[in-house]
Amino acid sequence: MHVAVNHAVTDAACIVPLVADLLALHDAARECNGDGGDLEASARAALARSALPPAPDGLQIAQARLSTALLPELIEGLDDRLDLAHNGCPPRKRGYDHYVKLLPNAGRILEAAAGVTGIPTDHLLVAALASALSSAANLAQVKLSLIVPMRDGPGHGQAVANLASTRHLSVRMRGRSLIDIALDLSMRFRRRDWQISQLLDDDGDRLFINLRSIPVFDGASPVIEPQDTTRSPTRFVRNIVEMFADQETLYSWTLWLGLREDVCGEAFSRALRRALWGFATSPLRALEAT
Repeated sequence: MHVAVNHAVTDAACIVPLVADLLALHDAARECNGDGGDLEASARAALARSALPPAPDGLQIAQARLSTALLPELIEGLDDRLDLAHNGCPPRKRGYDHYVKLLPNAGRILEAAAGVTGIPTDHLLVAALASALSSAANLAQVKLSLIVPMRDGPGHGQAVANLASTRHLSVRMRGRSLIDIALDLSMRFRRRDWQISQLLDDDGDRLFINLRSIPVFDGASPVIEPQDTTRSPTRFVRNIVEMFADQETLYSWTLWLGLREDVCGEAFSRALRRALWGFATSPLRALEAT
């Protein structure tokens, strides 16, 4: 089985500029293509009429990142190389599937907690998941691995390419309040305070999250296919938890977890419920152990 900061930890916001450009091009094409003439000529006329700025070459961006991963001496400034070594060393361990549904009332609690703390919802959900793992597995520190869009450069929002890569960070949990944990994580997400794989430090005790929230469009509502929670394909994992977190409606999420066999899914679910409630009602209290 197998996060991104726009302000977000997710890449949903990166879809919006592409769709906006597509809609602008579609409107221009309707104005130019009423006579049903030559398709290529009509397309060029629509592109000229839309006056869209040229998009960066996505393949060129990806090639540069691959080059800096293979030849690190070429890198300068912000480290945006591909994370080629993630999951390269930890041995597979036996695992199993566990699903967690955040129903609309739980989603509203998450939204209320975001309002109470002033922290974006996706940042807060990652903080709640880290807090839940710390409580359920009795971890003083949680090592996070996130799928990050890596679209920080000029025009990257319009580039057609898969620029996402894995990034890592660790957060101390024990002895801290919920709000302290959430603020620490959110500030590091905003600063892009990432790491790439450190092979000697990668011992398979990471919380790996691919968080996929719903993109927001004016005048449109995307339809998200619900997750099939009856599937159970996981037999082995390379991390303590490997997770897809999918937002299915405005207030509901489905979390598909591959858990190492020594981690109790029910304990994780109960700890996540306590963490979400704590962020909304008593964010100054210390993180609880299971």
